Amino acid sequence: MLSDYLEAFTLLERLEEPDGLGGQRVRWGEGETLSLALAPLPPARDTEGGRPAGLRLAHLLGPVLLETGDRLRREADGTLWRVEAGSGAYRTPATAWQTWWQAEAEEVRA
Repeated sequence: MLSDYLEAFTLLERLEEPDGLGGQRVRWGEGETLSLALAPLPPARDTEGGRPAGLRLAHLLGPVLLETGDRLRREADGTLWRVEAGSGAYRTPATAWQTWWQAEAEEVRA
């Protein structure tokens, strides 16, 4: 069952605050904890679309709808993930007994 592969992720909330120089500083605060499954994709071998080689891509699957731009922290190892394609188009059929969503994500390297 897919639920056997769920693990804890923390949804990060974008917080903007004045930087004292007339601009805004962005930081990421703790949000809600979600149960998602991480399904890694094969590593990129070239720079297709301008992405650096070796970029970690994955699908995030779970019972929650994720939006493009959402950032999540995987609690198992602390890696950060950014949703690149929201899960609005990838879901189980409406007649399924349980709703599951799938989103494309990439690892964020600081």
